[in-house]
Amino acid sequence: MSRQKGASKATVQKQARQVQALKLRQAGLHYYQIAQKMGVVTSTAFRLVTEALVATIQEPADAVRALEMERLDRLTQVLEKRIKDGKDDKAISSYMKVMDHRAKILGLYAPVTIQGPDGAPLRFVVELPPQAPTLADWQAQAAAVIDVTPQEALHG
Repeated sequence: MSRQKGASKATVQKQARQVQALKLRQAGLHYYQIAQKMGVVTSTAFRLVTEALVATIQEPADAVRALEMERLDRLTQVLEKRIKDGKDDKAISSYMKVMDHRAKILGLYAPVTIQGPDGAPLRFVVELPPQAPTLADWQAQAAAVIDVTPQEALHG
């Protein structure tokens, strides 16, 4: 959460408040205590801490992602040369694996949608069982099979 070149005064102040809230949380204060010390409501204290944590985690993750992309670029260049030269039969398979990894890092794959008989996406409703007092009770409840087949599909 370092100050970026050209960051506005408001951005710098917001980051300072996030750092202050995070330090108070790290010191063991509850959100309502942080709110009192900072003169804000509890939900604002929670938001400031959460934003600080996200920024703290996101920056290193972005750096690792960039490093990984550079590695994949180098591998791609080597594999493309091998494919072009025709000297390595396994190069195409390796190249496809590199491309798959790149797509996953970049989030290029769309989420999987399960479609019903009419082509519309299926929606699932999950009902949690009542609190089971023992592991055996929970396992017995979890063992029940749930049929998600639409009624019209059953009666054709």
